[in-house]
Amino acid sequence: MITTSTNRKHLFFTKVHQLFTAFSNEVILAIDEYDGLGQNQLFKAVEVYLGSILSPSTKRLRATLPQKEKKINVFMESNEELTQQFNGIQLKWRMVQDMKLFMLGNDRMMGHRGNPWQSVNLDHPATFDTLAMDTDDKKMVINDLENFVRRKELYRKVGKAWKRGYLLFGPPGTGKSSLIAAIANYLKFDIYDLELTDIRTNSDLRRYLISTANQSILVVEDIDCSIELTNNRPKASRVPMHPHQYGHENRFCMTLSFA
Repeated sequence: MITTSTNRKHLFFTKVHQLFTAFSNEVILAIDEYDGLGQNQLFKAVEVYLGSILSPSTKRLRATLPQKEKKINVFMESNEELTQQFNGIQLKWRMVQDMKLFMLGNDRMMGHRGNPWQSVNLDHPATFDTLAMDTDDKKMVINDLENFVRRKELYRKVGKAWKRGYLLFGPPGTGKSSLIAAIANYLKFDIYDLELTDIRTNSDLRRYLISTANQSILVVEDIDCSIELTNNRPKASRVPMHPHQYGHENRFCMTLSFA
């Protein structure tokens, strides 16, 4: 709930009214869930507000029951749209799910029992159309992805987890990171970046994997260095990643995960 909902609501819609009257007849106002690595409080306030005005025409909802609370919270699901009239202005609310790049948070080793992942928007421009890759190899990867997505029932019948793994290797600058980003953009999947050298125990690893979302890509960087399979290769130093420059390592193990 929003403790001062009346004042905040009035202030928010007053600002929206001023914005709409100052420009054209239609203005798109984007409210991101995160501001950098910090959560945008305005997004949370709007999410709670929209949950209180849902109409019968809303087909998909998301319900949660937070720990130590008795009230069920109801929110709009992704890609749902809600139309509202306010002071003569028609507002169209739409929950859009942006792709995310998730990295382990700084407090993961301090007994933190919540979600250990922190995220930023994934805005990598790589696509299969722009990827510098052999045409036949590109078609092979796309066909493999599409076949995998269609075979959920087959995986269930044979009792296999609905996952798909790829091993990418090569010198820096050969397009491994761009290929991962192109796959993410093609499937509309989030990316989870996992650095094994930061993990102390098997229970930590299990907790991190369980907390990843469905329909996502898990990327394990320099997996051969992390588990010391070779002795003739120096251990790669960890380079902080940016969503526009995803990764600078030599070997990736990538797993696609579905619901």
